[in-house]
Amino acid sequence: MSVCPNCHQPILSDDIYCDSCGSKLSSRAIVAPPARAAMLGGGMVSCPACGHVNEPDSLFCEQDGTRLQQGGATGAVPVTEQQLSGVLVMPDHSEIQLSHASRVFGRSDFMRQLKPENVKEVSRAHFTIIQEAGAYYVQDGGPDPNNPNGWKPSINRTILNGVSLDAGEKRRLSDKDVIDVASLGLNMTFKTK
Repeated sequence: MSVCPNCHQPILSDDIYCDSCGSKLSSRAIVAPPARAAMLGGGMVSCPACGHVNEPDSLFCEQDGTRLQQGGATGAVPVTEQQLSGVLVMPDHSEIQLSHASRVFGRSDFMRQLKPENVKEVSRAHFTIIQEAGAYYVQDGGPDPNNPNGWKPSINRTILNGVSLDAGEKRRLSDKDVIDVASLGLNMTFKTK
């Protein structure tokens, strides 16, 4: 057993995401902590997005990084599409209402906040916010019919809560998550309403 390199909480060897902070885990193990089983109580928590069964104290799914809403003995409480409404607060404090479809954000969205020397560090389609299955997700890059897989990753990555997404990686958004573009300090906050 090892610990998360970001928050130093215990993780299992097969965890893909840390169940304490949601960080994507590398294959490198870190110093082994005390046995995890001794730190846990009863009642497992299932992920509302992928169904993976997580430990009772998990805040994030170990399989896909989805933030888990603790719902007592029954586990996570999924949000229905009727309850779902999201807003992205931009760097200039303006708000963009997110629909039940997808929205691509890129260079043109940030021209007023970018220094001239940083313009080319932001892709035309840098990240996409997608609403599906009762949740919002952020995905690095955007749709591109000229690419064989139909998707083009960003030039300099999308950062979610200080952690860089892999090229084309998609992660579930939770209330007050912060998205940055190419580590330029263009902090945007996702909010649920």
